[in-house]
Parts: sequence; structure tokens; C-alpha cells
Amino acid sequence: MRLCGTLALICMLLSAVDGLKCYNCWESNPGTCHEVWTCPYHYDRCATTIVAQNLISKHCMRSDMCNNVYTVGIRCCSEDLCNGAKHTGVFVPLLLVPIAINTLFN
Repeated sequence: MRLCGTLALICMLLSAVDGLKCYNCWESNPGTCHEVWTCPYHYDRCATTIVAQNLISKHCMRSDMCNNVYTVGIRCCSEDLCNGAKHTGVFVPLLLVPIAINTLFN
């Protein structure tokens, strides 16, 4: 009985040590992003970033970067594979980035 309790505790601790898993890619079509990375220590968020008009980056990120007021066009989340292609709704700030760039440079 004691052995079963010890093994259960070890399994729980090992699963907690494993880092956050995020999709990682540079794609024009986010639905084709299938590479999964285990995030390094201190990288506790998955992120999707609009890099250019037709280019999206998915990667691991630190939470302090997600909370930075200057990070426009970045959507962060904190669950395994939460930066996938699953559509959960329109993220309005990401839609405003091309408009802001167009306004600034025209």
C-alpha cells in the first residue's frame, strides 16, 4: 500500500515538472502549424503573434512579455497547445494592427 502511494506521488511530481507545450511555427496559414515544443523554464505562456500581413508566429513566451503594454498583435494563453488553430472568436486588437500600420505609413 505504501509503495502505491509513493508511486502515485512520483507520477504527480513528474507531470508537474514537465513544461508547458505550445505550437511553434512561422506560417501564413496557422492551420498548418503542427510542431509542438515543450517550453523552457520561465516561458509560461503560449503565444500567437502577427509578424506581417500574411505571417503568423506561434511560440512559447514569458508572461511578463504578454502583459507588456507595447506588445500589440500578440495573443497569449496558459494551457497546453492553446495557441493552436482552433478558432475561439475574433481577437480585436489583432485586427486593428494592419489598420494602424496602414494609417501610420500612408
